[in-house]
Amino acid sequence: IPGHEKYVHYSKLTRNLGDYYCKKNEGLAKDADIIMLTTDRSLADISREGKLIADVAGGAIYASVCHPCNKVGVGEYYYYSSARIEILAHETAHLIGIRHDGEGASYGIPGAKNCSAKDGYFMGNSGKNHTKFSECSKTC
Repeated sequence: IPGHEKYVHYSKLTRNLGDYYCKKNEGLAKDADIIMLTTDRSLADISREGKLIADVAGGAIYASVCHPCNKVGVGEYYYYSSARIEILAHETAHLIGIRHDGEGASYGIPGAKNCSAKDGYFMGNSGKNHTKFSECSKTC
């Protein structure tokens, strides 16, 4: 990210990864249901106001697992294997159409507005239920 060289723009990385595998749509890339990239680089985003958002651990395009050019996700590589697994599982959930708890529907994807992120389920804020999906996630 210009001016923030420590960070990689996660959505550009995801989009570029999708473009690459779209062009290389053969062999394992063609046969894979999901393609995930882990990186040692810190991921970030830029707000509409141009401010750095540095608390990004991963990214994927919602409900795109069936699209050969968008079945990709990215996640930061953490030395703790449980954190890596949780990030990749979280992004995989996005790929199959699961929104964050508390978010509304968009682009024909069911929302999770009826489930509070504060309840601490897997697709909400980390908490007592962080190893389980909320009822909203389960119905997606």
